[in-house]
Amino acid sequence: MLLPSESTALNDNVPVVWSVSGSDVSGAAGVQTDLVGLSDVSVHGCTVITAVTAQHAQQVLSINPVSEKTLRDQFDALSADALPRVIKLGLLPTVECIEVVCEVLEQHPDVCVVCDPVIESSSGALLLRSEAIQLFVTRLLPHVDVLTPNAPELLRLASEVVLNSEECDVDNVSSQYDCVAALLNVGVGTVMLKGGHVVDGQTLNDSSTTVDRIWSLNGDRLCTAPKQFALVNRRHAHGARGTGCRLASVLAGLLAHDYVLEDACVLANAYLNRTISQAYEIDHKARCLPSVNAIELSDLPSVVCDVTDANALVTASKFAFVGSDSLGLYPVVDDVVWIERLIPLGVTTIQLRLKEMPMADVERQIIQAVALQKQYDIKLFINDYWELAIKHQAHGVHLGQEDLFEVDVSAIRDAGLALGLSTHSWWEVARAHTHRPSYLAFGPIYPTQTKTMPWEQQGLERLTQWVDCVGADYECVAIGGINTARMPEVLATGVDSVAMVSSITHVPDWAASTRELLSYFSDA
Repeated sequence: MLLPSESTALNDNVPVVWSVSGSDVSGAAGVQTDLVGLSDVSVHGCTVITAVTAQHAQQVLSINPVSEKTLRDQFDALSADALPRVIKLGLLPTVECIEVVCEVLEQHPDVCVVCDPVIESSSGALLLRSEAIQLFVTRLLPHVDVLTPNAPELLRLASEVVLNSEECDVDNVSSQYDCVAALLNVGVGTVMLKGGHVVDGQTLNDSSTTVDRIWSLNGDRLCTAPKQFALVNRRHAHGARGTGCRLASVLAGLLAHDYVLEDACVLANAYLNRTISQAYEIDHKARCLPSVNAIELSDLPSVVCDVTDANALVTASKFAFVGSDSLGLYPVVDDVVWIERLIPLGVTTIQLRLKEMPMADVERQIIQAVALQKQYDIKLFINDYWELAIKHQAHGVHLGQEDLFEVDVSAIRDAGLALGLSTHSWWEVARAHTHRPSYLAFGPIYPTQTKTMPWEQQGLERLTQWVDCVGADYECVAIGGINTARMPEVLATGVDSVAMVSSITHVPDWAASTRELLSYFSDA
């Protein structure tokens, strides 16, 4: 799967991101690795060098800040013809540097700012003096939309606000939240706490899991992500350099492509997992991150909505598909009468979606539908009413992402039912993958009038990339605005199944339409 999902041709208006950071002579960190990450996500990276550092894997030999004039000249040159969609901040070594950067940010109030707070090197060298840290917190942070600290950096920044650092334990989620809350109160929009220094409350050598936690003041987004969620990984840097720089730069690049924050966090996390898995050594000393332009399903993090429960995530077994054949044509109907009509035409997969109906009528319809399922050996999925689906032994359950906050997914698995999950974004794909369902439904592919949707249409390119990423492991279902005319181009993406509502139940000759739609799957 190529990144980003929106392809960028050479003659397109390529997004611009400014990388404001130090230069690393080794090429493993700083603006050098920023440019690689930005290029990987089809963004044009511009640089403002704040310092020239002399460092290698074991030691920082010197940090040489540029003059205030040199810094201003770089910003003036970029402002003439390369205005940014996003500004990514890294090493800001002096008070003078921070003051200049703040002036620039005030001149571009509508530009998104991603900040990787570089305070200390991985070798332990202090890169930001105490007086600069104080200014960083009080004047710079109010301009920052996304802050990406590790645990020591979070503690150091929060202690400048209200916290007593001696009483704060960043291995503890409650203490982490106190630190984050202090920074959010200063004006930071979102804090993405990187898990490389805190691993299940232990050191890297004691665990195989890292947890990146995201806290945000803004939960009003196209995705259904809560204001707090966590990304659980199975890979570690193990000494690779520049991971923080690369993560923040790719995150900035994805935001420049107008990804919503939740999607950008998931994809940047997956990208970093991929680069870590392919890290290479220089002279058997430094491990560096390569350039990559694709991620795989195994790179996606597990998503946990309750950040306090991230360490307790259990990797569950995958749901059974419960049947050897593909789902094929997948009508979604609102009355059991439709099931009786469609079975004689050859439909073998149906979802019963019952809305605004007394519970007694809901159960009666489910009982009748399950009886038809058993009589004709079809795959019947019940939308939402998972307890009744278990009680009467339907083939499976279909859930929306919002249902996962309330449903006992383990109970569905233990009952032997199949599970399908709706997904509308990369964040939701990763969250669905955490539960290992039987199939994933992607949509809406086109505008739909069937129901009010809080998500934008996804389009064929996004559908293709989702199928490329997960299709080897999951049955893929497309839904949303698909009709007979659009069926060939939808199937060309590689999806296994197409879910239909209007093109079957809202047309005058529903039988003829259904037969035509079934014909697309006759050779499958």
